[in-house]
Amino acid sequence: MPKDLPRWPITLLGFLFPVLWFLGFSFLFIPLIGFCATIVLIRRRHALLPPAWYLWFGYLVLVAASVVQIDSTGRLIGYAMRVFMVVGATMIAVYVYSATPRSLPTTYVFAMLSLLWVFVVFGGWLGVLLPEVTLQTPASLVMPNFLMSNELVDALVRPRFAEIQQPYGVAEPFIRPAAPFQGANGWGCNIAFLAPIVYRYIQTISGWRRVTLIAISLSALVPAAATLNRGLIIGLVLAIVYVAVRSILSGNIRVAGVAAGVILVGGFAANALGIVATLSSRLEASGTNDTRGALYDEAIQRTLESPILGYGAPRPSLLLDVSVGTQGHIWNIMVSHGFLALAFYVSFFLCMAWFGAKARPIADGAHVTVIVGVVLMWFYGLDGPQLAVLLIAAALSVRDARMVGRPFLEREAPLKATEKPAIGAKLSPLALERIG
Repeated sequence: MPKDLPRWPITLLGFLFPVLWFLGFSFLFIPLIGFCATIVLIRRRHALLPPAWYLWFGYLVLVAASVVQIDSTGRLIGYAMRVFMVVGATMIAVYVYSATPRSLPTTYVFAMLSLLWVFVVFGGWLGVLLPEVTLQTPASLVMPNFLMSNELVDALVRPRFAEIQQPYGVAEPFIRPAAPFQGANGWGCNIAFLAPIVYRYIQTISGWRRVTLIAISLSALVPAAATLNRGLIIGLVLAIVYVAVRSILSGNIRVAGVAAGVILVGGFAANALGIVATLSSRLEASGTNDTRGALYDEAIQRTLESPILGYGAPRPSLLLDVSVGTQGHIWNIMVSHGFLALAFYVSFFLCMAWFGAKARPIADGAHVTVIVGVVLMWFYGLDGPQLAVLLIAAALSVRDARMVGRPFLEREAPLKATEKPAIGAKLSPLALERIG
């Protein structure tokens, strides 16, 4: 049974990342919060695991076993960093699932993730306004040379504000905001994952907080357009379409109509502002579709040679000047840990999407994030905050679905279905959770 747990480990989600990023220790963000969550759970002697957690455990076992396939110090460093991220994100999700809505309301977790969203938008604007800047952090001054020589470590401790790409034959370079992540794809992935949560959180607040968060969210359209990120577009459209379909099935035609209007207006605006033309130009110049197709095929063929444990980490392509397993998290898992680990991973998130579908309106933003994640994991890497956001969303939506009919876990009895709050009454986030 869930127990009351302190909020402070989750509070770190909203405040710790900016500090660590400017210091050059952003790679400690998720592992550090996961460590804090673990300590609290051990002290309280309490932890609950969501349904189908054995699938995730099977995935973790195979990730640990695949270390025997690592063949160099550089890959071992990258492997260790990814493992710490995965374990940290796992423990944060377990913490969220183990806490009662009374002690850790869904809206509070949404508030902390919304603060993370604000910093992601801020980073996007850094990429728009200062695209050529690389942040020289204190970590880069004290990090040993043998670590700084690792490409992944260098990108983390000396983050660049934007990716500047100029394929052959293109007159002007493509400036794609990336901060506070390693690349534009990381920025786009986090925006796509956090957007449904922020949208739902906005509906639970009022006054200056609501106005401010709406204004910041609208401003995200500028760096989002600059990233020329297909995955981001796919994720946002998928979220809107999914909400529309669910609304139609529940008889709420108005929401479905609004969703259709948003897609149409967004499409016309993107075309009028030249975003569609610029994106097409980038795709033609870079040939990313052909590159991805070749890497996907090579990933399958290479994994067939080591199907159980993979290679521990992505390996250089035999055909192209990139690494196999870096063009999406699905392919990363396949190459790094084998087919069985991939089956466990995908099956777990499909189960989370299924179990979380019954979440009440207050938590269904988290459920939508899981749906988006199941699709985007084919195109995006999920190392770091994006995996944590996805696991937290899964834990929140499944926790809420399992809380239905268990009002004794809340401070006050929930309102009956026939009861309505008084007109003009101000409801706290907890009250909003009780009435769903």
